[in-house]
Amino acid sequence: MEREELSRLAEWEFLINPNSYESESSSHAMPKRKATKKQLRNLAKGRAIRKRNLLRKRKRTIRSKPKRKMAKRRRTNGTSLTGGTKDVNPQLITFSWQHPLATASHNVNFHNPVAKGIFAQRNYATVMEVLKVIFYIAPYEDLSLAVQTLRLRRCCVSTSDLTTVTADARIPTVFALHEDSLYDAFTALGSMATGSIPSVYEQDLTDGAGHGILVASDYIYIQSRVYPVFAGACEFAVKILYRFKNVGVTEYVGIVQSQQ
Repeated sequence: MEREELSRLAEWEFLINPNSYESESSSHAMPKRKATKKQLRNLAKGRAIRKRNLLRKRKRTIRSKPKRKMAKRRRTNGTSLTGGTKDVNPQLITFSWQHPLATASHNVNFHNPVAKGIFAQRNYATVMEVLKVIFYIAPYEDLSLAVQTLRLRRCCVSTSDLTTVTADARIPTVFALHEDSLYDAFTALGSMATGSIPSVYEQDLTDGAGHGILVASDYIYIQSRVYPVFAGACEFAVKILYRFKNVGVTEYVGIVQSQQ
């Protein structure tokens, strides 16, 4: 039995590495025999199994780098633009009044269309987001005096009462304002040189992302001013382009306090 096992082991060693027997003496060399088809198939199968296991091991050790995704361009939707109201299409409201004759400054106030009767979702409040303000200011009167005169027109829109002040850009609660002036010059012979100034002006209050000024007051206060005073009554008007917007309660309280 030992001789048969030794003979079988020698045959396998010869099949695996037949060159090892060429340098040995002829007395110890094993007779050369060809491997059978079954032995060759077993050898090929063993090599395939070892190769497959080696490849599996390499795959486990080599970490594949994650594919880098290209950043998608963030688009502005109705929810982020309006705070949840989805009031993307704005509304237009018109305030008009008559400036009395022989009066330098005149104050009017109008109800804020967003301040009352609108309930937002929990922990939110609905406010007015002003996008644009369009001013219509009465044209300058014809000047009959042959003297040099500086004439002025001004219209201010605010969130607080302006009855006790002469409103201008220095008032913190004024969020929209238009002012223009006209200087008339006369010659020694009595001829006059003047200019033509339009009466309609548009002021855009939005930023580059389409967000406007938030207004949370109950009223919109407007002051019109002319200098020198007009001899007759004149018409003023303000158009406000706005939308409904929801803000958090904390932000709402801050807006209300800053606009009083």
